[in-house]
Amino acid sequence: MTPYYEHAGITIYHGDCREILPTLPKVDLVLTDPPYPNTREAEYKYQADGLDFLAELDTHQFIFWTPSAAFPLNWDGKRIWDKAVGTCTQFEEIYERNRAGGSGYKMHRFYSMGCFSSVGAQMTGDTVTGHPSQKPLRLMKALILSSASPGIILDPFMGSGTTLVAAKDIGRAAIGIEIEERYCEIAAKRLGQEVFAFA
Repeated sequence: MTPYYEHAGITIYHGDCREILPTLPKVDLVLTDPPYPNTREAEYKYQADGLDFLAELDTHQFIFWTPSAAFPLNWDGKRIWDKAVGTCTQFEEIYERNRAGGSGYKMHRFYSMGCFSSVGAQMTGDTVTGHPSQKPLRLMKALILSSASPGIILDPFMGSGTTLVAAKDIGRAAIGIEIEERYCEIAAKRLGQEVFAFA
């Protein structure tokens, strides 16, 4: 599989994560925000069995999820992202799986990007990407730093690449997979390198 982008330990693949994942090396942390039920299902290509492949990965995982539906996998701990603003969903759940030595519960309060406003971006230090489910960069860094896993980070539902930008800033290797090419392009630009697109 040829990467869409690759530089300094950060790799992006364009395609379906279930097809690409078997070709990848072992990863040490999964940090991802997959499509949820009841939220833009058609746009995000939500599938009821969309997380089944993560059940097979015996590695530490943080998975964002909606509070409006039951999380479909077993889990060891739960974190809450308090968005600190009055958006339609004022918080999201982050399920933790396969943490060595057990897990627990924690609250993270980071301002939501809301409707991608420049005010929100200034408050968070983020870049507005136009992705409707963009996560705060500082939140993703906090999750990475809370993991004891020092190796490769995987985001199989990469979106506009915030997980990869956080990994790069911390000095960690990371792999992102995204089915929508326009978001691969945005992520590559955010990483500040030349884009290597292949037909």
